[in-house]
Amino acid sequence: MTASRTLLIAAITFFTPHLVAHGQWNSDPASNTPICRAGNNQKFVRIVDDGKGGAIMCWADEREGQNFYKIFAQRVDSDGFVRWAENGVAISPAFNAQLDPQMISDDAGGAIIVWSDPRNADLDVFAQRIDSSGNILWKSDGVTVATGMAQQTDAKLTGDGQHGAIVTWSAHVSSSQDGHIYAQRIDANGAPVWGQEIMLSNSDQFESAPCITSDGSGGAYVAWAFYNNQEYDVVAQRLGANGGQYWQANGITMSPSSGAQDAPALVADGTGKAFLSYYDWSSGSVPTLQVVVINPDGTKAASFGATATSGGQANPGMATIGTGLLGIAWEDGRSAGKTRVYAQIIDNTGKKLW
Repeated sequence: MTASRTLLIAAITFFTPHLVAHGQWNSDPASNTPICRAGNNQKFVRIVDDGKGGAIMCWADEREGQNFYKIFAQRVDSDGFVRWAENGVAISPAFNAQLDPQMISDDAGGAIIVWSDPRNADLDVFAQRIDSSGNILWKSDGVTVATGMAQQTDAKLTGDGQHGAIVTWSAHVSSSQDGHIYAQRIDANGAPVWGQEIMLSNSDQFESAPCITSDGSGGAYVAWAFYNNQEYDVVAQRLGANGGQYWQANGITMSPSSGAQDAPALVADGTGKAFLSYYDWSSGSVPTLQVVVINPDGTKAASFGATATSGGQANPGMATIGTGLLGIAWEDGRSAGKTRVYAQIIDNTGKKLW
């Protein structure tokens, strides 16, 4: 195996009392279960539940040419058997640099995937749906979600409750600081629901780093970083299933007015609220991790630091671990010279349970 080949493996291992047959979960934790052995690099792997105890994975794959990535996907069942074609199914045959795949379950055993690629000279956003058997359900090259003269990047998505998705992305002109956040809903057949894409902020400043989660009612919460020519703030908006914006134009600022805040992330709480995290740089060059519980009307049920310790926090991971409960983990610098991982469980009133 050459140095340029990267082996993509599933980082999920079942410990069984004996070594199972080839294709099932490998009982050797040093080996795990290989998902793709194609040549060159595979990276940016994403994973979602398949609804049957297994998982669907997608990744950017360089097997067909250096620096030309395609998106591939694979399903592995609860017994560790790879269910689709060897080394994965191509999500789009278009030969371009398909970048930054993001994926959600379609709530029907399959998945919806979005990415950006430059097939139209600049970066546009495309989407594809794949079923539980590995069949491509939409246009073979993917359906267009966003196109235009601007660079359409950093796409994120959440389910719409009807086997479709709500997608958000950043659009900007490379030579300009003028960038905006947009959204569009696509139905179970890949068709746009809202007609014209929705602009979530029409300021003359720069917005970036969108994130999204379901509002539990067919709509979505979207948050992004807003640069006001002095510093970044975190802003959010709630969208209805019909594309209407529940809150004030240009969204509601969720971070303090002083200092810089950025890198938002969102997770639904399962009751119609949402958990928002972001970095707060107001204390200097080391960020602290902040958490906001957002009510459906845009007010804050709670806003607080993930920890009161010094040293900074970075790279949080969040998941809903029960109705109204957030599990959050982060890299923590409280131990001088070392980075440790810490975690907390938080309910939707802002109470820390550990």
